[in-house]
Amino acid sequence: MRDPSGALVLEVGPYVVAGSPEFAEKIGAIAAARSQAEVNLNCLFGVLLGATPEEAARELARCRTASEVTRKVRAVAGEVIQGPDFNSLSTLLGQLDHVRARRNRLQHDVWASKPSESGRLYVIHAKDYLDLAMRLVAVHTTAGTTGSEEAIERSMAFVETVSCGYSIADLAELETAIHSVSTALLRTMFQCLGLPIERS
Repeated sequence: MRDPSGALVLEVGPYVVAGSPEFAEKIGAIAAARSQAEVNLNCLFGVLLGATPEEAARELARCRTASEVTRKVRAVAGEVIQGPDFNSLSTLLGQLDHVRARRNRLQHDVWASKPSESGRLYVIHAKDYLDLAMRLVAVHTTAGTTGSEEAIERSMAFVETVSCGYSIADLAELETAIHSVSTALLRTMFQCLGLPIERS
């Protein structure tokens, strides 16, 4: 998107990430850490159920989202774990929900950059981007080329709303948080099995 003078003020698209290798690496690391955390959650679920691998797989297949698995883990844990151990697990599952929501922004939103702000990339919620696109289409449909001024005004107003940005440090912090939760889920599973926990 360009301002009325033609200066680029917001660039949107996958090439924003592709053109920023350090960001691309961190976003990939976050995706990998999140996948491991979800696998560790699934394993913990199977252990809490006391199920065979086939039974655990059937129960997990009934869940449409990772947050549904978390709810099921919490419910099953409430039946088999008591007191402070349950409270600790419940807190851990809350942390998982929190980092999952943060990670979802990175994976499901549209990436953008503001040339005026190096060292930072932004995410735009897909529905917000769709809303802008449809409004611009409506301007063009009703006003044709005479609506270009209105289209620029709408675009500039949209640029001002783009505020959810990330630095490399922000992404590194999220990766660390996801890894921490993932490791804690694995340790909890080992504790439920009564296995010794290797300290890292």
